[in-house]
Amino acid sequence: MWNWWRKIQAVDLSEWLRWFDPLTYMSAEEYAALWRWIFENLFLGDLARVSAVACLCLALWYGAIKQRWGLGLIFYLLTHVFAYGNIVRHL
Repeated sequence: MWNWWRKIQAVDLSEWLRWFDPLTYMSAEEYAALWRWIFENLFLGDLARVSAVACLCLALWYGAIKQRWGLGLIFYLLTHVFAYGNIVRHL
């Protein structure tokens, strides 16, 4: 019955950490290019504005109407990330 637990315990923690480290399966240049692509495409232009408005609407919906303050706060913070993400990149 607890055989699955023994299999999980047998996995070395360093294997999990190695899996989460993106520099083990891509070069530093590819990693930097990935984040540059994300900032250029997600935090610029119309997509950033649409995402910010959608997150603000969801923040108001969950925070005020559904009374789920935690989820409303997360969407409110995401609104700031989409609205000001590109400005932070240029600092």
